[in-house]
Amino acid sequence: MPEKTLWQKPRLHENPHHHRKVSWLELFFDLVFVVVISELVHVLSTSPTLEVIGNYLFLFIPAWWIWLGATYYNERFETDGLENRVFTFLLMLPIAGLAIFTHEISSIGYGLCYMLARILLVLMWARAAVHEKRFRPVGQILIMGFGISIALFFVSLWLDPPYRFFLWILALCTDLVTPLFTLKRQRTLLNFSMAKLPERIGLFVLIVMGETLVGVIRGVARHHHFSLKIVSEGIVGVAISFALWWIYFDFVAERQPKNTHRAIFMWDYLHLIFVMAIGAVGASLLHILTSKHHIPTDSTRFLMVSALAVSLVVIGFIEKFLEKDTCEMKIKYLSALLLIALGIWGHGIHSLYLLIAALGVLLLPILNSLRARRYSDNAEPQERSGA
Repeated sequence: MPEKTLWQKPRLHENPHHHRKVSWLELFFDLVFVVVISELVHVLSTSPTLEVIGNYLFLFIPAWWIWLGATYYNERFETDGLENRVFTFLLMLPIAGLAIFTHEISSIGYGLCYMLARILLVLMWARAAVHEKRFRPVGQILIMGFGISIALFFVSLWLDPPYRFFLWILALCTDLVTPLFTLKRQRTLLNFSMAKLPERIGLFVLIVMGETLVGVIRGVARHHHFSLKIVSEGIVGVAISFALWWIYFDFVAERQPKNTHRAIFMWDYLHLIFVMAIGAVGASLLHILTSKHHIPTDSTRFLMVSALAVSLVVIGFIEKFLEKDTCEMKIKYLSALLLIALGIWGHGIHSLYLLIAALGVLLLPILNSLRARRYSDNAEPQERSGA
């Protein structure tokens, strides 16, 4: 076995059967995103207006895209050399800057931090393309597309709003579509090893789901005098968070995406929508638990039911790109419609009853899954005995 060098060259990981565990460095890297997501949800917690919701979505995409870019680089080229730790540390610095400037959407600082993070990622992809000729055709597209995005962010630093925002939107759209142009060339590379990527995505989902618990705990803690209804609201709020965990990790995290580049890309983009919706659930729970006279405003109610409905619909769409389709998407779409109906006709409903109704709807796909699993368990012994 050749001796490993301290500073290693990137090499493609192409063995789909090789099991690679999530490293301690990756887990530490995720910690900085805990702060970023917390600050993003706090932005949405200020007021559930359309403008604030738009700001939340606008700021969430850059954070997710940096995390996903670093995750995919590690999936393809991770080493245990010193260079991996150096690049990870350098990347964490502008990410921390995103958290600092989150509350100032018009701040040059947010755009500058995102631009610096993208520059580091482009350097990592370029280094991989230099040392790995098979990856070079894909790397050239990534470098070109992401380079255009960086240039747009750079120009935006000298512009005032709203022109700055127009360039940011154009740059983010460029970032989002660039990987799609690599699909044809990626067919020349072996598929990903899928033993690690779903776990990485699941860990990020857990980070965002933690904000639903934070929203409940903060909402209860803001009451100076506790009552049975306040405690009950807190319990049901935690149950909603638990139900979301149950639905996602039973229906999605337990199964791998289909091992095709197209399925993996769709799996990624759908997860972006999902984690943004989950963060919105956390902000809405805080608003509901602190509503005046325990009667949520229409905007707060719509934020919660819409975020929950989007979460269920997206989980249903994600299932289409997973191995071993369970064909249980319809119950999720039906539950999403019931949540929207709750938002439309739930005017003036008490916070506790609103939360109970939302929890009841979330239980439908869970109960349906348990019923299907029980039927499957009962049918399997009969099939064996019949054989």
